Amino acid sequence: MLLNRLTLTLIACLGSATLTSAQQGPFTDLGEDSNITVNFHDEDLGQVLELFSATYKLNLVYGPEIGGTVTMNFFDAPVEDALRQILAANELGLEIDGNFIIVRPKSADEGQTQTVRYLPTVLRLNHIRAAEATKMLAPLLVGSEQLISGMAAQKGVDSLTDLGGNEEANRETLVLYASEQTVIKVRDLLEQLDVPPLQVLVEATILSVTLNDDFQLGVDFSAFGGIDFQSMGGSTNVSGGIATGDVTGGDLDGWLGGLTQTGFTDGAADGLHFGILRNQVGMFVSALESTANATVLSNPQILTVNRHAAELLVGSKLPYITTTVTQTGSLQSVSFLEVGTSLVFRPFVSEDGYVRMEVYPKKSSGFINSDGLPEETTTEVKTNILVREGNTVVIGGLMESSMVTQTEQIPFLGSLPLIGQFFQSQRESEIKTEIIVMLTPHIVDDASLSSRSNSSKQRLQAAHAELAASHHGYLRPSYARDLYREAAVALAAGDVRTALAKAEWGLSAMPADPDLAALAAHCRNEIFATRDETIELKNTLQFLKKIEILETK
Repeated sequence: MLLNRLTLTLIACLGSATLTSAQQGPFTDLGEDSNITVNFHDEDLGQVLELFSATYKLNLVYGPEIGGTVTMNFFDAPVEDALRQILAANELGLEIDGNFIIVRPKSADEGQTQTVRYLPTVLRLNHIRAAEATKMLAPLLVGSEQLISGMAAQKGVDSLTDLGGNEEANRETLVLYASEQTVIKVRDLLEQLDVPPLQVLVEATILSVTLNDDFQLGVDFSAFGGIDFQSMGGSTNVSGGIATGDVTGGDLDGWLGGLTQTGFTDGAADGLHFGILRNQVGMFVSALESTANATVLSNPQILTVNRHAAELLVGSKLPYITTTVTQTGSLQSVSFLEVGTSLVFRPFVSEDGYVRMEVYPKKSSGFINSDGLPEETTTEVKTNILVREGNTVVIGGLMESSMVTQTEQIPFLGSLPLIGQFFQSQRESEIKTEIIVMLTPHIVDDASLSSRSNSSKQRLQAAHAELAASHHGYLRPSYARDLYREAAVALAAGDVRTALAKAEWGLSAMPADPDLAALAAHCRNEIFATRDETIELKNTLQFLKKIEILETK
């Protein structure tokens, strides 16, 4: 018989696999390899449906009005998709209700099949935004399948007045109403999309160089050619975060990345110039400090996520009032003019070890005039630069001039009214300063962040130990007892880590103090116990998650 022949054909094409999905339905027990390869030619629809029901143990429900013929060829097609195509060819559709598949005609009004009621699958996102994930996952949906994104998280910290209110506090969520086959495809694609982003640690050093008569147009690096950097040690204490090393005068060839120029700021052309240093940032700063009057304005280490902007401002904000006039009245608000040295950058990490950065350095000064309006004088540039991870980009040429008046007078006589000016002499001089910005990007992961954190902690502990040792002998007991009281207060408040830090600082001054030693040991035990509980809870949750995954297979 036809039914027996088709049954043998379908059974011979079946494989065995396990479907991984949190959703339960009539196609759950079918594996990924349970595809169908069969030819139908003018076969009765009722017999074909009976064949599917018996072979795959599907609960098909349909009435006597369901009829037609089937002529189709399937080659390694999913069972559910094949069944849908057979029904669609006969102007029919299916509706999934639990473990039942109801076959119905298309809607007479809309000419479409009635909505399939899929069970929901909740997808929790870790790093990717739900709105962006929806756009990339939508092409995987078929028919009446739906993908709904949850409430989007707020972004930005410009205003501290709106702290969330009734905003969603959980991770961004997707709710998927689809077949088991689509759920698997969506999960597989999400595993590739929802990954932790790279982070970039940028060491930024902002220097202010006061230029003398020999350097009126900027710092000329050609003047450093005769300096013996070996005798300088090739290092500086400007920042502990800047890499240092030894270098000789002959190693200066090509230290600006192979650029051939007479100086960093050319005397024949003003403006902004760029250079790339390799491994000798400490030597570069030493040269500036030895040749000109250089002051480090700021030396932060900024950690930012790939493709996200970071901003640094060393200066001040000048307030001024703005008035908005409407038909019903006026509204006044306070705005601020940012003046000083600012730096905004956005890194873009590539797989070949290079970091492209959008950089916006700015040097500005300003004031609020008598009309209450801000006036600003600024030197700024916006540019894109490409540098290998670990190399340093130098941006110079942000010039600023100021007039300084020096008054010299004869004591007492120069202070007399009216005639005092005859006993005074004034001299005006122009002072030029140049702002130099150095940026060193580092692509970091969890291991490197932990290493840097431990290094910073060791430097902090060494600084506290040096401070404690600097106290005179008769002051150390008093210093240690003050820290013991502060540690006890922190421990009573539940801040165990602060209590441990205070106790260790006190031990730096009085290593043999038994009370401080006992308090520090108690704090360490508390921290270790909490850490062990956290690890045990994490392992338990991972074990339960594995069991849940196995149960859904």
